[in-house]
Amino acid sequence: SSNNRYVSICGEYEYAIYSALAWRSKSFGQAQEFVWGVGDVFALRKSNSTVAISTSFQDPVEFAPPLGVSRIYGGYLLGIASDVISFYTWDTKPTLVRQIDVKPTGIWWSTMNSTSFTSGTYVAISTHDSLFVLQYNEGYMDNNDYDPEAGSESAFIMVGESDGNIQSGLWFGDIFFFIDKN
Repeated sequence: SSNNRYVSICGEYEYAIYSALAWRSKSFGQAQEFVWGVGDVFALRKSNSTVAISTSFQDPVEFAPPLGVSRIYGGYLLGIASDVISFYTWDTKPTLVRQIDVKPTGIWWSTMNSTSFTSGTYVAISTHDSLFVLQYNEGYMDNNDYDPEAGSESAFIMVGESDGNIQSGLWFGDIFFFIDKN
């Protein structure tokens, strides 16, 4: 988890969460994929059409994204990939923040438990041939450009773009380090 208090294991269509120090079971169940949000929030990909979100280890609340689910990504926002990437809030009734017309191969949020004032506001999105670095604008709702089917154009600001096939990446403060497959 982002607060380093819990460890999760996911495999064979099941997940389990344990406390990091005492290794006590906190939660378990069925899931095809598991990702952490901020704090004790996590999401489960239950099927190719259903995602469940749990806050503070309450029973997960399921919802069906309109475009389906091929993969989920954790971080400051919940990323749900299909033929596009859609970012949602971590609420029990998730709100679409922004839909971006790329098919991601990886998503990395800047460190969420840092004391930096920009903590969690940068995201790197890789595709099979590009890397995009965006900055999340938490005040996007003030811009009156919200569309319930596509989110808000002003939710993210393009910071940079690069060609390449990114294998893995890591944020260190506001710097993104990555390994290119080429």
